[in-house]
Amino acid sequence: MAVLGAQDVHALRAQYTIKAPAESRALILRGAAGAASSTPVAFGASWRDAFVGGGFQHSTRGVARAGEPVPPNGPNDGSIALAVGLGDANSLGMEGVLTALSTVRRGLGKRSALSLKAHRRLGRNDGIALGVEHGVVLGSQPTDGTRSWYAVVSHVTSLRSAQQSGHPESPLALSLSAGIGNGRFRRVVDIRHNREAVNVFGAAAVAFRSRFSVLAEYTGQDVTVGMSVVPFHRWPVVLTPTLADLSGAASRSPRLLLGVGLVLQSR
Repeated sequence: MAVLGAQDVHALRAQYTIKAPAESRALILRGAAGAASSTPVAFGASWRDAFVGGGFQHSTRGVARAGEPVPPNGPNDGSIALAVGLGDANSLGMEGVLTALSTVRRGLGKRSALSLKAHRRLGRNDGIALGVEHGVVLGSQPTDGTRSWYAVVSHVTSLRSAQQSGHPESPLALSLSAGIGNGRFRRVVDIRHNREAVNVFGAAAVAFRSRFSVLAEYTGQDVTVGMSVVPFHRWPVVLTPTLADLSGAASRSPRLLLGVGLVLQSR
């Protein structure tokens, strides 16, 4: 009998980064509004890229048993993540993310998970990636997450140039991602009946400028909508508040999620 547990916040893994000028060699902070919150994108960290941050869920999903209705949402919870990049995304990049799970309810370091993503840029606007979430689970405490393999492609297209917008920092861009995966990407009915299956997921985001975007996602189970914003010009802390489980397929009522990230680069 399977359970439908709380979905981890993945906003930190879905942030874009702005490349520093070639002549810069110092450690710098760069960030841009995200293109997804609860689903992977094909772009990722490369050598000398890193990010830190955390995620918070106002409520977690209720535990649903096979053949029974979805119960009320559970209490709040959170996570903290650290990610580093290796390689070059123009040939083959590798991103590793270590996440401390359930930091609110069980305490920091009681259970953690390592996720990996191999990614490659295809030209200026496209990317492809293969990854695994919760590939390795660390610690003595169990986790309601499950090992989830996925493949995803992403495309970014400019809808309006900076010259057309009349502001050098205000282009209009559309980001689209689509993928397939198992584990948490399965349909709710497959999870409840503990059936191994592969399902589709996807995300769309419109960036009105590099510091603000709106997004919508299908996680394979339910629908998430929200925004991503860089509120400070000199300190690119990326805030990504979203409402998850809007259709009610995976949770009795929508849930508020918040991701906070800070991108570091050395060039």
